[in-house]
Amino acid sequence: GNDGEERRVSKMNLVDLAGSEKISSSHKDATTKDGIQINKSLSALGRVIQSLADLSTAAAKRASGGGAHLRSGSTSGVNHVAYRDSVLTWLLKENLGGNSRTTMI
Repeated sequence: GNDGEERRVSKMNLVDLAGSEKISSSHKDATTKDGIQINKSLSALGRVIQSLADLSTAAAKRASGGGAHLRSGSTSGVNHVAYRDSVLTWLLKENLGGNSRTTMI
């Protein structure tokens, strides 16, 4: 039974976003491809964070009455956060949006 106890569930993801700093001549092609993929993922992450920031700003304006000119549900052009643009953003979807706290170091 439930004895009135509150239960909290936590989840932590640690992600190393750094690529290889040195490219040896024998692994140049594979490392270059990895670097390109990392850059694409980081770009997608930046777009997701910007979209979430835009949504937050639009919601704050509506709450303060500054967004009265926006239709209900409108977020000044932002209506979709592209989590599926990369594996990285898809995996971090729960951490980036919703009821979560995220810290980037």
